[in-house]
Amino acid sequence: MGLLTGLIILSILVVVHEAGHFLIARLFGVRVLAFSVGFGPVLLKKTIGETEYRLSAVPFGGYVKMKGQEDLGLPDSPEADQDDFRNKSIPKRMAIAFAGPLFNFVFAIIILVGLFMYGLKEPVFHPPVVGTVSDTSAGAAAGVLTGDTIISLNGKNVDAWENFLTEAILNPEHPMPLVVGRVDGRKTLTLTPVAVGRERMGITGIYQAESPEKDPPVVGDVFKGTPAEKAGIKKGDTITAINDIAVPTWGFLVEKIKGGDSIVPLKLTIRRAAGDTVTTVVPEFSKERGQKMVGIQKAAHLEFNRYAFGDAVVKAVKRTGNDAMLIGRFLKSLITAKVSAKGMSGAVGIVQISGEVAKVGLSALIIFMAMISVNLAVVNLFPFLIITDGGMIFFLLLEAIRKKPLSEKAQGIIQRIALGIIGTLLIFTTWNDLIRIFGAS
Repeated sequence: MGLLTGLIILSILVVVHEAGHFLIARLFGVRVLAFSVGFGPVLLKKTIGETEYRLSAVPFGGYVKMKGQEDLGLPDSPEADQDDFRNKSIPKRMAIAFAGPLFNFVFAIIILVGLFMYGLKEPVFHPPVVGTVSDTSAGAAAGVLTGDTIISLNGKNVDAWENFLTEAILNPEHPMPLVVGRVDGRKTLTLTPVAVGRERMGITGIYQAESPEKDPPVVGDVFKGTPAEKAGIKKGDTITAINDIAVPTWGFLVEKIKGGDSIVPLKLTIRRAAGDTVTTVVPEFSKERGQKMVGIQKAAHLEFNRYAFGDAVVKAVKRTGNDAMLIGRFLKSLITAKVSAKGMSGAVGIVQISGEVAKVGLSALIIFMAMISVNLAVVNLFPFLIITDGGMIFFLLLEAIRKKPLSEKAQGIIQRIALGIIGTLLIFTTWNDLIRIFGAS
């Protein structure tokens, strides 16, 4: 079921993207020869008007084939071939290329507006105040203290804890100025997140402060094959004590599990509807996180919100913009080697994650779908040779400056290089996904 959900989501986003190219191409009088969902051998096809609609064997993508688009050089008969892509003006060709990403952006906004108007459960806002700092963490080395208010990191204001986490994750092993507020005034520290896991994400060991009623030690999820599952811990359990020490908050529990250099069994007292029970769990050291873990996730403290149309539009546009900037920053961090390329995911990963998100609920699935739609738009706008929409726009700008297109020989070389690089990237991201899914080392 999870695989099917993922394939449906990816197919919808591909149809939206290619529909953008298709509709604007037809608007400008370009003949569209084929509209395909998927690549490779054609499984089903039907011709309607001038266009053959295809369902192809490899479901991870799609394409629109326009007359003249794949041909090199100029059309043989400019006057006769008015429906040829190459005969259209540069602004019109650029608009056709940009339409795919634009439709993905608009689609993300539309589904988010619908979700926000319908209503959803959202995490309760908490100010960015430090609750705990791990003893041997980057936060401790920087001199961060419990009770500090995070004001800015790396020159960027921190209005919410998520902003702080994002900046740290994208800058592993990069010293950054951290401004905190204390009773005696503001202090400027230097924080250097530790690179952790295959993806080399920046981890600080700094955790947000939350009151006991807003940060209860309630288990939200238990991951399969982990010490917690083996110990019989279940979703919904409230952990009231660890080694006979009362547990007031989730943050306190995390610190007790991670604390110490050696791995020793931990006695957990658990409260359930059927009564209290005691179990023993032995943490495992996670190479991915660089710390001891038992495999549990806290239950989110959520509140139900419903927004009026105007507020929903503003919130959707803001979220879409933030997602686009985050994806852009991640790509920049990849190029500058701040984060590892092992963090890249492809179509297989998207399908797998979609299935997992679907288990959380419809709201989470819609938010994830919007994020992937924005991801698809941003990545396609990246000027990557001639194979992406951004690459096509770049070469059209080059044509406008030169007053003529590149030679057929140059275009052929660029296309071959682009196809080779894209093929390599597909293999690499698929390998990343398979390692992530099946836990290979």
